[in-house]
Amino acid sequence: MLWNFGIIVCLLVIYITIFTFEFLIPAIPVTILKSDTPPGGFSLKTGDLLVRPNWNWVPGSSTASGGRTYGHVAIVVQGAEGKSVRETLRKAVVIEALLFDQRTRKFIFGSKEIVRKTSAYISFGERFVGRRYLLRMNLSPVQQHALVQFLNCQLEDDSYTIFSFKKKSGFPPGSIKAFRPADQHKWNCATLAWYAFQYATGKDIDSNSGILIFPNDIVRSHYFDSPERRIRF
Repeated sequence: MLWNFGIIVCLLVIYITIFTFEFLIPAIPVTILKSDTPPGGFSLKTGDLLVRPNWNWVPGSSTASGGRTYGHVAIVVQGAEGKSVRETLRKAVVIEALLFDQRTRKFIFGSKEIVRKTSAYISFGERFVGRRYLLRMNLSPVQQHALVQFLNCQLEDDSYTIFSFKKKSGFPPGSIKAFRPADQHKWNCATLAWYAFQYATGKDIDSNSGILIFPNDIVRSHYFDSPERRIRF
């Protein structure tokens, strides 16, 4: 009986801590999308970022509302439109680096699908309603092409690491010299997205400029600081 009471107290403390973190998170410009069928439908463009924020108590991470577990980031490489969020996510294609596959509900190690191209719905379906973010940067066609080209070259990489450090190339965006330092790099979902944008645009989308980058750091990036560029859905 005493053991059960202790478990209940621990769970209550954890719940209160999470709620307090959520309540104290500094506000950022964001549009809240509450319907699966918004007026005018829903669209995703090439270069859009889809993000599930991570736990807010992770050391070195920024804070973001809706953070759960380790979060996730994917980059849209084939946009889509639909009457509903669900339809659009099913049609859109993303490239993502992953350790846990939402399709099989299993961890994957040493697999050629650690960096893969797949439907956006797999990692951002209804299970995550209310804690998904769409982040949009105004990209030129040249930047979109460079982004997709870089990401396609990382497919079937079997090297994933949680502690994937950021490495700035120091070369002009889109150049061969900027591309080479990333080849054979060990990715996680956030560093893959960060370097792709660094390579294609020269912009650092890490909001706190740490040596590691988390999904929350990307959510809070000032490059998405307007309601139409940051949508929670």
